Amino acid sequence: MLRKEVKTESRKILVEKWWSVPLLANLFLLLVSVLFNPKVIFNAKEMFTHVYNDGIVSVTKTTFAGFSILNLGIAIFYYLVICALSLGLTRLVYNYFGDRKQQFSSIFYYFSTPQKFFSAVWLNVNVFLRSILWGLPMLCIFLLYWYTNTTLNSSFKATGSFNLFLVYLGIAYFIFFLVIMNRYSLAEVIFIKNDGELTVNKSINLSVKVTKGHLGELFVLDLSLLPLLLLYSLSVVSIVFIFMAPFIVTYINFVYTLYYKRMLENYEKRAEVVDVPAEAIEDIAKEEK
Repeated sequence: MLRKEVKTESRKILVEKWWSVPLLANLFLLLVSVLFNPKVIFNAKEMFTHVYNDGIVSVTKTTFAGFSILNLGIAIFYYLVICALSLGLTRLVYNYFGDRKQQFSSIFYYFSTPQKFFSAVWLNVNVFLRSILWGLPMLCIFLLYWYTNTTLNSSFKATGSFNLFLVYLGIAYFIFFLVIMNRYSLAEVIFIKNDGELTVNKSINLSVKVTKGHLGELFVLDLSLLPLLLLYSLSVVSIVFIFMAPFIVTYINFVYTLYYKRMLENYEKRAEVVDVPAEAIEDIAKEEK
């Protein structure tokens, strides 16, 4: 089974050199995500303002709907940087399977030119927008549940069975949402492999084709890694387990990237067989006889 093979190989690669370049890159991205998270910056700024009561106060007064323009700019900048860094990390891990002599600087690959940077951002934004579209029905279910149980609604009051129906419907659609979003899971690997040859939209469309008939398989992979994801969450909030976070996230990154890489290779092999002319297949069969 591909899932078991990929996990075994990922553990083997992680153990053979525990302080590897991918682990350092994952640790770097983890630190950037935590230390430069807008929430951390906002809290630090508020604390600075409270203690010193200095010029920052005049900056925070420029607000729109209770949210400062400076905060919005920081959040957008953070998102753009994380998009390029995360894709650079995936590229580093993808190439690491073929060549262990990857440089740490590879994580900054998508900062090398404006075109590469904005392509990395657009790939992330494109998938994010598709997730919003697929998530709209789930939002409608939630709003319907809220409206039928709020005091603002006087024309219809939901019964217990109707509420239960909405809860089950919401859970069912949430599972469907997780499964269907795996259609775009190979987009990054495809984009990385065909660097400069395929556009973002073509990479996403090809991902949909490659994953066709394998969505359940990918969902099972997600479920199999769920305990590690929960352990990772625990390691982030607990100082006792924080040393485990880089190893957990590196292993998960290995598993997903290698799994997607193998899926893409298998798809390309099948495509090559399909593209072979019927006459050539007959000739090969005759030669074998």
